[in-house]
Amino acid sequence: MTKTPADVGIEAARADDNARASRIPLTPQALTAWRERLGYSQREAALVIGCSRGAWAGWESGTNPIPHYIGLAMAAIALGVQPYGDDR
Repeated sequence: MTKTPADVGIEAARADDNARASRIPLTPQALTAWRERLGYSQREAALVIGCSRGAWAGWESGTNPIPHYIGLAMAAIALGVQPYGDDR
């Protein structure tokens, strides 16, 4: 049976839903532990991640959900990965 573009779109949406469901959420405690392990203040952590200190404080306190991409950025920073386009 030939798949229509709608079928492909539905399958892609299901795959995305499954991927989201299998993610282990980043907890406020893990966020704080990462920051402290690297010796950053909340202000410094926010600066290296590229967010406001208020956003960082909201994530650490559990007031706001932590976006998935923040965990990816944290992993890259911890591993010393330079951003694309950074010639350092």
